[in-house]
Amino acid sequence: MDLKQLQFNSEIQGLRGLKQPQDNLKNPVDKNEFADLLKKTQDDGLNKSQESVLKFSAHAVDRMKTRGVKYDAEMLSRIENAVEKAKGKGAKDTLVIADDSALIVNHKKNTVVTVMDKMNLKENVFTNIDSTVIV
Repeated sequence: MDLKQLQFNSEIQGLRGLKQPQDNLKNPVDKNEFADLLKKTQDDGLNKSQESVLKFSAHAVDRMKTRGVKYDAEMLSRIENAVEKAKGKGAKDTLVIADDSALIVNHKKNTVVTVMDKMNLKENVFTNIDSTVIV
């Protein structure tokens, strides 16, 4: 064998020793594990969407009753969308100004902490908020 043939044979032997791409997977996932992982991810998504439903604190509900503030389904949807936008921008406490009322929402708890009617909006100072959304 000449030198070129010897080099070629050693290169071929070296290539045969390389691992195949599937050998490089540390923890291959079988079909059942993948299906379980996919289901868990989808379930987590459902739980997150359930968590995104805005809650009202007892204080906010009491203020709504005493001040005669009511929200229909459309307005609640608009308020929730506004809250999600503010949350997406990094807000922690948001003043949401609706047609004839205002709400202060704490994003960490996803809760309306207080509600004011139109009469209580005038000449009022809002503190401890970092964003405002008008719906």
